Order: sequence, then structure tokens, then C-alpha cells
Amino acid sequence: MNKLFILFGTCSLLLVFACDNSQEDSAQSSQEEATLVSVENASDETTPDATAQDGNLPVMSFEEIEFDFGTTNEGEIVKHDFIFTNTGEAPLVIDTARASCGCTIPTFPREPIAPGETGTIAVEFNSQGRPGITNKSIRINANTQPEVTVLYLKGTVKQMLDMKGPRNNQ
Repeated sequence: MNKLFILFGTCSLLLVFACDNSQEDSAQSSQEEATLVSVENASDETTPDATAQDGNLPVMSFEEIEFDFGTTNEGEIVKHDFIFTNTGEAPLVIDTARASCGCTIPTFPREPIAPGETGTIAVEFNSQGRPGITNKSIRINANTQPEVTVLYLKGTVKQMLDMKGPRNNQ
């Protein structure tokens, strides 16, 4: 019994320290991103090598990163196309597109998108069983800088009442 208690306590401590480290990593990552943005915005301080290296990457430029579908009835499927252009200087390859919920399904091009070409991330949201305010995100991982782009789908789903009425168990 004592061994079980010690094992449980040790696992709990490891979990607490692991969570603390992930928060530190997140803070450090945010700090690094802020530094990256400030370096990109400081055109006089950017080295020629960094500019040449970054200029060779593909860039996903979306017409919109958020779509508000307004109000829909529960059970309806909402479809939307997020259109993007590769404004970089290299072919753009999307590795994955994942939604924050199984009710939202993104579809993306599997072939490389050449510089200057456009592509579409098609998103379908199934509102069945999801009444209320909806906010879904779609994470796109690609060979771009930054590697992850997040798209948003939001709106309101009106709950549909069961029109059958109360059941009689007679």
C-alpha cells in the first residue's frame, strides 16, 4: 500500500512539473515569436542572408482567415471555402489540416501550389447536436513561415425541437 502511495505521489509530481515546463515553453515560444516579428519589421537591422533565406519560402495569403456563417438550423451542414494564394517564391506544400472538433472537416490540396497560384481549404461543419454559439478552428501545417496558419469558422446554431412530442409508453 505504501509503495502504491509513493508511486502515485511521484507520478503526480512529475505531471505537475511537466505542466509547468510546458507553460514555460509556451511563454518562451511566445517571446521568440515576438522577437521574430520585431526582427522582420526592422528592415534596417535585417541581415541580407536572413532576407534571402526567408524570401525563398512559400507564403499562404488568405482572402480571409475567419468566416462567420451567421445563424443556421441544427442539423444543417455549413460549407465554406477559404481561398489562398502562394505569394512566396517556392512551391507550397500543405502537410495537414486539422479541425478543433470532429464535427468540422477540412479538405486541402495534396499537390504543391506554385508561386502565384491559388488553392482552397474547403471546410464542412455538421451542426447536428451542436446548438448555440459555435467557434471552430482549423490548423493548417505547411512548409511556410510560420509553419502553422489557423482559420476560424463561427456562427450560431438554432436548436431544433423534437416535433414528435412526448412518448407514450402504453
